[in-house]
Amino acid sequence: AYLCECTRKQIKALGGYYQGTCRDKALSSSNQCAVRLKMHHPVESFIDQRYGQLDIPNALAEEDFIIKRRDGLFAYNLAVVLDDIYQNITE
Repeated sequence: AYLCECTRKQIKALGGYYQGTCRDKALSSSNQCAVRLKMHHPVESFIDQRYGQLDIPNALAEEDFIIKRRDGLFAYNLAVVLDDIYQNITE
């Protein structure tokens, strides 16, 4: 994981997908930074039990995603999965 200072506006101006701009910056101050997880093994498709195979656009699959937002809150998509695991919810 690493700190990222990019704004949504900056990412949108670069095509809408995060390009790894801060990946090698080694930012040290977490003020006004998000925390992103490096994607070493992007998931480009998966089989959904209801909808079958779902393909993910390469740019989205390879995007390092946010796990902690700039405002200090943990990302919803991470928190909800951890909550489901804690409650033994699988479906």
